[in-house]
Amino acid sequence: IWGWGDNSAGQLGDGTTITRLIPVPVTNLTGIIAISAGDIHTVALKSDGTVWTWGNNEHGQLGDGTTTTRLTPVQVTNLTGVVAIAGRWRHTAALKSDGTVWGWGDNSAGQLGDGTTANRLTPVPVTGLTGVITISTGDIHTVALKSDGTVWTWGNNEHGQLGDGTTTTRLAPIPVTNLTSVVTIAGGWRHTAAIKSDGTIWTWGDNGRGQLGDGAFSNRLTPVLVTGVSSSVAIAAAGHTAAIKNDGTIWAWGDNKYGQLGDGTITNRATPVQVLGPGGSSYLTLLPATPPSTSSTHAINLTIIEVSPSRYRLYGTLVDANNQPACGLALASGRCVFTCGPGSPRCEGGINSLPFGQFDLTDLPTETDGTLNLQTFASGSMP
Repeated sequence: IWGWGDNSAGQLGDGTTITRLIPVPVTNLTGIIAISAGDIHTVALKSDGTVWTWGNNEHGQLGDGTTTTRLTPVQVTNLTGVVAIAGRWRHTAALKSDGTVWGWGDNSAGQLGDGTTANRLTPVPVTGLTGVITISTGDIHTVALKSDGTVWTWGNNEHGQLGDGTTTTRLAPIPVTNLTSVVTIAGGWRHTAAIKSDGTIWTWGDNGRGQLGDGAFSNRLTPVLVTGVSSSVAIAAAGHTAAIKNDGTIWAWGDNKYGQLGDGTITNRATPVQVLGPGGSSYLTLLPATPPSTSSTHAINLTIIEVSPSRYRLYGTLVDANNQPACGLALASGRCVFTCGPGSPRCEGGINSLPFGQFDLTDLPTETDGTLNLQTFASGSMP
């Protein structure tokens, strides 16, 4: 792992508190398969299922049993079998392979989901929640997606970010109202977003900057449909929201004070705008405007493993017409990963360190008819 920028609390993990203007390596940390950045702490997941943290620890967000800031990585106490991580402002969450969720750090609004508001210096289980396949953290709330396509939330609800029709803070998980068939989620600053299996995006919570994308600036206590964007495969949220469509185009809406929407302005947007490309003369895409035909490319060595009831792992290799590993995109159940070798991004976050051509898609729910659908696209123009 490499980091750069503010290092006032050691969040770059290089053993110092010196701000870095170019990337520096994190000290003594290898075998990493996923990373997440909190406000001033950092979280990493190793391939052995252990979690490592560094940076600010004022609220116990490093999970090592202390409130001591760490300038280099420390292992989270008594936590193994982890498959996903999420760090935000002052708390951290982890998803274990058994479908349970664990949290530690700041709990002032119940964002750890253990039924209390007591800060936790080591991981505690979220109350009464199983069958989880994906997690995400907002600033002071937490979001989980279950294998049945329902979304559960807990923590601060001042702006309706829990989506239960109220503004009541919740110390334990509650289901989001009238929302099913979800395939991926994202917790924002004070709002939440979800993609359904039909590619539509639904949002709720704070909308003061248009970050819900429904054409208004009014908070929503239950999910509303984002206007004018469909066929979405990935989502991210902060004070603004961004999505990737299955054609590789990127769309964004909400807070644009610093140009974070990429539309060439600093105007907040209440509906999605397409992100511009370099120089602003075209649009940014992660795939060619017209995806190439898949007739000459296909996946081989496909393996499906049931990791828990209704949760599957799918991996294999994308090859070209000459049966050679190909650079491209593998997409299934709202999860996607580029097959262009080490450093290729996963669409839902994290980094893929697999060899060229190989893909590994985890935590996949089946379609309503019980099938897993895999789409592959190859492109020689990809880096």
